[in-house]
Amino acid sequence: LFEFDDTVAVSRLIEGKYFNVDQMLSNDYETRISVNKQELLDSIERSTLLIRESDKKPIIITVTDNGLEVAIRSAIGSLKEEILINKEGKDITIGFNPKFLIDALRVIDDETVDIYMVNSKAPCFIRDSEGAYIYLILPVNISGVRMQTVKIKVDYIKLGQVLKLARFVSSGVEAKEVILDGQVKVNGEVCLMRGKKIVAGDEVSFDGKTLKVEN
Repeated sequence: LFEFDDTVAVSRLIEGKYFNVDQMLSNDYETRISVNKQELLDSIERSTLLIRESDKKPIIITVTDNGLEVAIRSAIGSLKEEILINKEGKDITIGFNPKFLIDALRVIDDETVDIYMVNSKAPCFIRDSEGAYIYLILPVNISGVRMQTVKIKVDYIKLGQVLKLARFVSSGVEAKEVILDGQVKVNGEVCLMRGKKIVAGDEVSFDGKTLKVEN
């Protein structure tokens, strides 16, 4: 209990064991990269243009010997950019809330930053060689982020058929109901037409899942 003049604040301890930060910041990492800070920041900020405020889409970072790839795919569109890096260690694919990375990179003045990663489920950290700053960033589980795709051999397919083909619904009646109820989006916009023509390149979203149509 804290009292400040006319203000009373109540706080309670949360049960459980907090992260072992010292262990996270050890030198026991699997991957270390050095990357131009501004190039990485600009790429991540561009990716956020494809995220609606109501969405919680992570960016997916893939590190290989060829460089660092920043990728995101949403109902609005998709982005994939590559950045040159110096890499030490294993290849890795990891997801992040872009806001957390942006917040850290914006306050770093160095031209180049070093990022250390253990695996796709462990926190990564950004720090300089002198220890002047350390930023610990938790990753996002991306095991279910991959977008489902369906291939068509015709010029178009109707929206109701897409929902059934993707097994989003079990019948045409159910497809009609969810469409008329405004639960289905096509390319990020609510669609109320069951017979809307869906062509290759279109994205259909329903119940938190997104399907991309390809030919």
